[in-house]
Amino acid sequence: MKKFFVLVIVILAVALVFGCGKKKEEAAKPEQAQPAQVEETTGQITCVVCGMAVDTTQVKIMMDYEGKTYYFCSEEDKAKFEADPDEYLKKEEEGAEEAKEKEGEMH
Repeated sequence: MKKFFVLVIVILAVALVFGCGKKKEEAAKPEQAQPAQVEETTGQITCVVCGMAVDTTQVKIMMDYEGKTYYFCSEEDKAKFEADPDEYLKKEEEGAEEAKEKEGEMH
């Protein structure tokens, strides 16, 4: 009986060490790298459509446009952006310029 338990323990240990039947290619495959835009914009940003705060580590609604990843607080806002991205990017750019002007006035 002791031999049986020892055998079971040895089999389980071997299975854990060798990946429980995973192919060597799968076990050795490195994880896919995320796009640079996602890594650069982790944390709190604002939805480009409505300005609401969006946590990029939690959000699931996003899209790539012209090489940049944009995050949205809702599917509705994403649809609005898809319909006319240049309009929202223009507003975002104007808002960034306004913020720079205000920052310059404060210093």
